[in-house]
Amino acid sequence: MKKNKKKIVCPHCLQKQNVTDGVCKNCGGPLGIIADTYSKHWLSNKALSSSSGIVVIGIWLMFGPLLGCLSWSIWRIIQENINVWSSLIFIGVPWLLCFLLLYITTKNYFSGLSRSVSKSIAEKQ
Repeated sequence: MKKNKKKIVCPHCLQKQNVTDGVCKNCGGPLGIIADTYSKHWLSNKALSSSSGIVVIGIWLMFGPLLGCLSWSIWRIIQENINVWSSLIFIGVPWLLCFLLLYITTKNYFSGLSRSVSKSIAEKQ
């Protein structure tokens, strides 16, 4: 007698999975009860750590101009010598956050790119 295993569809990649699985075997996305609470964090982490060029371009388009404006503001504050310390604190913190976001996403893109290139070279050999 065969056991009838129930299947569910992964909401991320649309592949059929067992009901008892907690994560998708195809894409690693959360399934079932876990999907409701975990999927938002999973998607944002996947987007920021992926090697997708479109994510890097989007992040640069959103935060690159802001980083440039904040850099220009910092330069002007230093040149004008206007209440430097309090101004640098309020402008320096957002500048640092923008810089780190751009640095991390760009670094992840190039490290993923180099991994895929080295993987394709190893497959050819």
